Amino acid sequence: MFSAGSAVAADYKIDKEGQHAFVNFRIQHLGYSWLYGTFKDFDGTFTFDEKIQLPIK
Repeated sequence: MFSAGSAVAADYKIDKEGQHAFVNFRIQHLGYSWLYGTFKDFDGTFTFDEKIQLPIK
C-alpha cells in the first residue's frame, strides 16, 4: 500500500510547460451519451499535508 507519509509535505505548482499538459473531462448528456472536452490553457496548485491521512481505494 502507498504511504502518503513518504512524500514531502509542501505546496506544489502544476507544470504546464510540457507537451502533455492538459485537463480532460467528460460529462454525461441526458444519460445517453458522453460529451468529452479538453482545457489546454489552465493553471493550478495543490497542497500536500502529511497530517491528513485518507485511505486510498
